[in-house]
Amino acid sequence: MESVSLTFLIFQGATVIIALVAAAFAWRLDRRLTAMRSGQDGMTKLVAELAETTVRAEGAVRELKQAGGEAGAELEAQIARAKEAAEELRLLSPEDRRRTQRREPRAEPRPAESRAQGFADLLKSTR
Repeated sequence: MESVSLTFLIFQGATVIIALVAAAFAWRLDRRLTAMRSGQDGMTKLVAELAETTVRAEGAVRELKQAGGEAGAELEAQIARAKEAAEELRLLSPEDRRRTQRREPRAEPRPAESRAQGFADLLKSTR
């Protein structure tokens, strides 16, 4: 009987060793699964933030398109006014064109005496 009990003890020892190895593998697997789950939580949070950022970016693009459209319309209006002004300048007489290019006033200049009097009055008011 002793041989049976020795064989029995060997099988029992092997069973214990196999159980310990299985427990170690189960513990490592549990750690990896926990890490993966927490990683998925982080990934889920990251995806939610990405979706939110995408929505904000789409809104910004819409606003830029609207602003660009408004600026384009304003630019077109300015171009139309400039073309009208160019057409008016083209119809002016040569003397009027020269005066416009030099930005001379149409009114006759004041006489020298009135300019000197205006300068003297300005000096008196600053004292």
